[in-house]
Amino acid sequence: MALIEDQEHATNRPRFCPECGHAAGDGTFCPGCGAPLASGVHEYATPPPDQPAQTMAPPPEKHDHTTRNVLIAAGVLGAVAIAVAAIIILTTSSSSSSNNTQASYRAKLTPALAPLIAANQSLSSSLQALDGSKTTVSAAQRTTVLTQQALVSTRGAVGVLAAPSSDSTLSQQVQQALTDENGYLQAVSSTLGNPGTSTQVRALATGAQSALVPLAVVAPGAPSSLTGSDNLISWAQGAAAAAAAAAAKNAKQASASGNSSSGSSGSSSGSSGSSGGSSGGGTVSGSTDCGGGIIAGPNTSCPFAQNVHEAWLGAPGSTNTLQVYSPVTNQTYTMTCAPAGAGITCSGANNASVSW
Repeated sequence: MALIEDQEHATNRPRFCPECGHAAGDGTFCPGCGAPLASGVHEYATPPPDQPAQTMAPPPEKHDHTTRNVLIAAGVLGAVAIAVAAIIILTTSSSSSSNNTQASYRAKLTPALAPLIAANQSLSSSLQALDGSKTTVSAAQRTTVLTQQALVSTRGAVGVLAAPSSDSTLSQQVQQALTDENGYLQAVSSTLGNPGTSTQVRALATGAQSALVPLAVVAPGAPSSLTGSDNLISWAQGAAAAAAAAAAKNAKQASASGNSSSGSSGSSSGSSGSSGGSSGGGTVSGSTDCGGGIIAGPNTSCPFAQNVHEAWLGAPGSTNTLQVYSPVTNQTYTMTCAPAGAGITCSGANNASVSW
C-alpha cells in the first residue's frame, strides 16, 4: 500500500528539465531551453541538488510566438532604418562632391573666357568707329586679328578643362559659342578687306550673339560683347557702291578715250580726251559733268557725286541729310540735299556740291 502511495506521489510531482532545471510540463521539449525530453517515459526530476526546492527561482515566463514575431519585426525595422540612414549619408556626400566639382569647373571657365570677352569689346568699339577713313578701317582690321588670336587662345584654355557630367550642357554651349564667333570674325575680316563680301555678316553676327547668351553664368559680359555689325554693314555698302561707280566710270572713260583717239580731228579728240580724263579725276576746280545728269561742283569728285546721288535715291523725301562715303579720300561726309530749281542740290563736306 505504501509503495502505491509513493508511486502516486511521484506521479504528481512536477517534472523538471535535466538540462536547465525548468519546469518541463508534459511537452516533448523543454519550454525553457528547448532541450528534448524523454518521450513516453515518465521520468521526473527533482530540482538540482545544490538548490533547495523551496528556494528555487520560479520558472521563467513562457514567451509565445507573438512576442517573438514582435522582436523579429523590431530587428528588421532597425536594420532598414540603418540602411536608409546610410543611403542618405552617401547621397548627400555624393551631391556635395558633385556641387564642388561643378563650382570648380565654372570658376576655371571664367578666367579662360575673360580675354576673349575683352577682345570682343575692343573689336565692337573699332567697328562702331568706322567712318570710311583709312585710319578707322586699319584699326578695325588690326583689332579683328587680335580678336581671332584671343579666340584661338581661349579654345586652348577651355579644351584642357574637364567638364563634370552635371555641366556637360554648359561645356557644349561654350564650344558652340566659340565656333559661331569664329565664323563671324572671318566674315568681319573678309568684309573689311573687300566690302562687297558683307552679305553674311548680319546673320553670322546674330548667331554669335545668341550663342554667347548661355555663357553669362560664367562670363557676365559675354552676351553684349559683340556689337558694331550694323555700322560695319553700312560702311561696306557705301564702299562697295563707290567702288562699283568708280569702276563704271573708269570703263566709260576708257571707252571715250578710245573713240577720241580714232577720230579724224586729232587735236579736237585730244582735247576731248583730256576733258574726259579731267572729269574722271579725284578733285576738280570747276563743275564737272559726271554723266547721268549728275554735276559735281568745285572740289567734288565724280565718284563721290555719284555716291551722293545713289544715297539720295535710297532715302525718302526730296530733302535729306546723308552720310556719304568718298572712295577718293576714303572718308565719310555729311551732305544736305534740298530742291534747287527743277533739280536737287546737295552740299556739305569740304565745300563739296552735287546737283542733278
